[in-house]
Amino acid sequence: MTDLIIPDSPRELGAPHDTWRPAQKEIYRQTRELSLNGGGILIAEAPTGIGKSGVVTALGHHDPITACVHTLPLVTQYEREYGFNAIRGRQEYPCNYDEKLEFWQDEWKEVPTVADCSFSSMLDCPVVQTCSYHIAKMHALTARRTVMTYRYMALSTAMRKRTGILVFDEAHDSAEELIRFNKLEYLHKTIAHHELPEFPIKEFGPDNKGALLGDAYTTIIKWLETCSKLLDTSELDHSRRAATRRRMKANIDHYIGDVLNEDDWFLQVDNNGFSIMALLADRIANKIFFHKHTKLLMSATIGNPAPLAHMLGIDDYKFSTFEHPVPAQYRPVFDLKFPRMSKRVLHENPKFYEIQSKGIQKWIQQFPPNWRGVILTSSYYKIKKIMEFMPENERRFIVQGQGQRVNDITTKFITDVRPGDIMVGTIQGMGSGLNLKGDLARWLVIASVANINPTDEYMKVRRHKFGGRTYEDWITYNAIVQAAGRISRGTRDENGEYITNYVALADGKATVNRAMAMYSDWFKEAIV
Repeated sequence: MTDLIIPDSPRELGAPHDTWRPAQKEIYRQTRELSLNGGGILIAEAPTGIGKSGVVTALGHHDPITACVHTLPLVTQYEREYGFNAIRGRQEYPCNYDEKLEFWQDEWKEVPTVADCSFSSMLDCPVVQTCSYHIAKMHALTARRTVMTYRYMALSTAMRKRTGILVFDEAHDSAEELIRFNKLEYLHKTIAHHELPEFPIKEFGPDNKGALLGDAYTTIIKWLETCSKLLDTSELDHSRRAATRRRMKANIDHYIGDVLNEDDWFLQVDNNGFSIMALLADRIANKIFFHKHTKLLMSATIGNPAPLAHMLGIDDYKFSTFEHPVPAQYRPVFDLKFPRMSKRVLHENPKFYEIQSKGIQKWIQQFPPNWRGVILTSSYYKIKKIMEFMPENERRFIVQGQGQRVNDITTKFITDVRPGDIMVGTIQGMGSGLNLKGDLARWLVIASVANINPTDEYMKVRRHKFGGRTYEDWITYNAIVQAAGRISRGTRDENGEYITNYVALADGKATVNRAMAMYSDWFKEAIV
């Protein structure tokens, strides 16, 4: 084993601070040791406040580092605060080809993006050397430190071939993210609009709910190959339609040549269109991992790493978990001892809705009325039932309506701040990147565990393929820890003391044995 000497200050390694935090230094040490001794995979549970971004930056001093994050704001954060070279999707860069700019200005008074490129290969563009996207991509390919979204990495052959160290930030959602962005889907009307042959399969699977591709694989590949040929053109065409057709061809070619197979892909067809998506993320993850000698998967909420590792096709890995930097007494999690708020239980005991809502009210009333907080449940109907029994008072409720995303109301909750506000929404989507630090939210209630729909055919097939409900449980209960982490940010008051943020579990399903087996240790130690 190669001896490792760690500088006294992470600033010597390019990080923007002078001292190591204990867990930060240990993650750096473990990753560097892997790198120096042939490489491998480290899954690190690193709670909020440890300084994960600083670790990633320091690792880039020795090896090329490629970081994958969920959102463009996080790409920008790495770029501005840690000096990473960033690459974004083509739609984020304006086109600078004068002939095309003039055409779009005349036709639509708009500026096209590089995603609207008029060339099948952008390298054929006469101004490619001054194209902002091409320049950013070339810099990102050769930079010491590069950051991009999971989506970009999943779709970019060039970035997958970068060597060095790969980092999955917020890795708890990495498998679902890779599957989500490797989904092939089109509406029938889009296919008809572009004068392509009809999708050859009208119904598929039990009760037309979908199934593994199986024997349909050959039929679909032939159809995709036909569509690719029909979409191919050598003519220079600056129109929107031509740009869309070029994107469709590139997308279809990606699936034909790179990812699609008959064993692990699930097809659904209905009157609107079709979708084909992978059951597991192992194949695309392997393509991403292949050229990187060392892989660091970090998240505050790993808990049991086995389900994630299996989903990504990882057989051999090291798992390390680190203490939460905020002592448990400043982030308590209260079990309110409510019944299980499942569909069956609530159907048999509808009175539980009122009991739960009033119990939540009682718990909230112990706090000053100017404290802001969040109530999370699992459906629009359950939001309605919670609000049905909430008293009318001077406090403002910011409630997620039918068809709204939780992000829509969290934006208002964060930007339009009034003392005493209560946000009521769904736990689905209440995760990565949301920072309700300090007084933005002093308390949070989990009013329902969001189990995955047991009748969904895709999930049933994946469950069978995966070998049970383990991964589903991991996703379900990880969401609770993620939501709790949105308010436990380690904020200190004017005296330098941690402020206390409170979490309540108001669904009996949140504390069953299956749940406790998936929770992170730092979360379990805070349950009172």
